[in-house]
Amino acid sequence: MKISNERKRRIVQTLIQLFSLAAALCLGLWGWMDLSYTKSGYLDFILHKNQYEQMVAHAKQSGVPPGGSNRFAPPQQLSKKATIRDDYSGYITTTRDLSGHYTITIITSDKHHGGVFGYVYSDLTVKPAEETETTAPFQRLSPTLDTHWWIAEGDE
Repeated sequence: MKISNERKRRIVQTLIQLFSLAAALCLGLWGWMDLSYTKSGYLDFILHKNQYEQMVAHAKQSGVPPGGSNRFAPPQQLSKKATIRDDYSGYITTTRDLSGHYTITIITSDKHHGGVFGYVYSDLTVKPAEETETTAPFQRLSPTLDTHWWIAEGDE
């Protein structure tokens, strides 16, 4: 039995459409999981990068002396509904080493015993496996998310 070229073309088009639908569903599921569970991740960072960068700029202007540290909630105009989600979410911790380099942590979600999630900004490179006082309350960092940025999580 011979299949006509028109029928072959329809079969290929149908397969392409099914594959495209499956890929879209997978991406949608990934995005939903990325935004709903940890509240920090690649998609959230892409959507709110400008706001996180404004938080870093505000933290750097807060006047932390070299060797010092400061923890504060961002001003209302810099916070967003997507950042302040739980009791302790939204806090920014600014740490400055003796050389004047900043490490800034932004908590986007505090699930209590379920973990703490957010981002770390650092003027210097932080190793993903490195656990330091400057990245507290986060113990685990992803590989570099963007220049100076990491997705972070902790067990606080």
